[in-house]
Amino acid sequence: RRSSDLSLRAVRLGGRGGQGVRGLQARHRHGQPRRVWDAPHAGPVAWAHGSGRGHVVISQSVWVFGALAVALVILAVSVGAAIGRARRLDRLHQRIIASREALSRLLLRRASEASLLAQTSPFEDGGAQTMLDIARATIHDDGDQLTTDGLDRRTTASRRADRVEVATRLERASALSRAIRDTLTPPVRAQVTADPHAAARLEALDATCYRIELTRNVHNVDVAGVRALRSARMVKLLRLAGHAPIPEPIDFDDDTHIGGRGY
Repeated sequence: RRSSDLSLRAVRLGGRGGQGVRGLQARHRHGQPRRVWDAPHAGPVAWAHGSGRGHVVISQSVWVFGALAVALVILAVSVGAAIGRARRLDRLHQRIIASREALSRLLLRRASEASLLAQTSPFEDGGAQTMLDIARATIHDDGDQLTTDGLDRRTTASRRADRVEVATRLERASALSRAIRDTLTPPVRAQVTADPHAAARLEALDATCYRIELTRNVHNVDVAGVRALRSARMVKLLRLAGHAPIPEPIDFDDDTHIGGRGY
């Protein structure tokens, strides 16, 4: 009876259709997969391998999200810097245009005040005639362009001032400054200030000359700032200046005091 029980157990272990121990051994030799009911025997190993792959996937996802976040931050900073530089360029361009318009008005005002002072104030030996002639020539000049870069005239070639005309206008402004400097010497100033009305005109002329110096210096400082900003690699690569031309400085003799720097 015991031998019959052992043979029956062997038959049960063998199973039908290769489901027993012999079937497992045969499938293992031939590389066939195990059946579902064999999973508990390999469960711990399979779960260990599965959890390792899960940790790898999670760590890779963290790195990917981190790289994307860093890239977005860098992109946002770059866009912000580009927008800031574009706005700064636009503000500087507007300031340069405003300075040129103010300088043109001040030059005309200086010529009017110099002409009025030369006509009404007592000058000896006709020393004010040169100043009067240059001031009248400046007043009768219809143009107001002081540069040829075209920034204040929308960069159209047909509207750009002629270089000879601009050079003549700047030379006339320098000549008037020299005439004021040579005419209004300290003795002449003392003579002019004896008359209250002439002293008021002289004071107005000096104030206008000072404003001309200040406006021209501010203009040239802004021009230098625009040139330095437009030479940056980001501004050139992204064309942040648009189609605006590179501004030019305004150079003429604006010193009207004895012993000044001249031109």
